[in-house]
Amino acid sequence: MARDKPRLLAALEVASAAMAKDEEAGKKQDALDLYQHSLGELLLLLAAEAPGRRQELLHTEVQNLMARAEYLKEQIKIRESHWEAETLDKEGLSEESVRSSCTLQ
Repeated sequence: MARDKPRLLAALEVASAAMAKDEEAGKKQDALDLYQHSLGELLLLLAAEAPGRRQELLHTEVQNLMARAEYLKEQIKIRESHWEAETLDKEGLSEESVRSSCTLQ
């Protein structure tokens, strides 16, 4: 599908690298960055693609990559909010302790 289109081939290779990073522990943000880069290129190529089988395949691939990127983004957001909550608890700055130590003047 991409042999005669170097930009398409490059964008699909970046998407493949994103999927590989997604599988590695601790590389979620790197994977998301690669997904976003790949999707940026693929969306431009999709818009320029003539109607036909290749456009349909490209559209399906873009949808799949977008779903993976959105899921990954949610996972990162959840992990960050858990990390922030744990950090606050460890530092003794839980919501309860902050409320009890605050007074109106």
